[in-house]
Amino acid sequence: MLEQDENEERVKVLVGTPPSGILMMDSYLESDLWLSSCQEAAIADILRVHEYSYIKTIMDYCSKAAEINNSEGNFLGSPLESNIRIDRDTTVSARSYEVAARSAGVVISAVDAVMKKKCRAAFCAIRPPGHHVGPWGAVESSEAPEILSQGFCILNNVAIGAGYTLYNYRSLIKYGCVRGVEK
Repeated sequence: MLEQDENEERVKVLVGTPPSGILMMDSYLESDLWLSSCQEAAIADILRVHEYSYIKTIMDYCSKAAEINNSEGNFLGSPLESNIRIDRDTTVSARSYEVAARSAGVVISAVDAVMKKKCRAAFCAIRPPGHHVGPWGAVESSEAPEILSQGFCILNNVAIGAGYTLYNYRSLIKYGCVRGVEK
């Protein structure tokens, strides 16, 4: 089995105890805005990007993982916690949807902070970022249907943030590009 690219070491490089955590250096911590946690993205924000059937499927897989954990006496966060494979690269556990929705919530909080001029730019230290997933999950190639994008992602956080921005701040956007068409 291949070693999983998504692991806690990738986050520690960004937010671990200095000197390893790049974003924990004094120059970053002195910024005007630093959020260490956020709410889950609202389902309405998620459904602007993903099909309900896909979200329901992910939630069902998470429920099944929780049932397996309960039946085996495993607890959340345990090394024995059950994971369910949903594609060749992606596994989910009992809390995967919650974590993915919270990651999308971080992006939405960042959008709000930038659009309300609380900061000029934002960086979201979230894993996985979600850029490999489309409306129904891992993306297929029309030329080669057997080839899926790499997985690891549950929700497309970048697309959720873009959809949220267009829905909530359309009047403030001076220039943008949507689906390859200049606005």
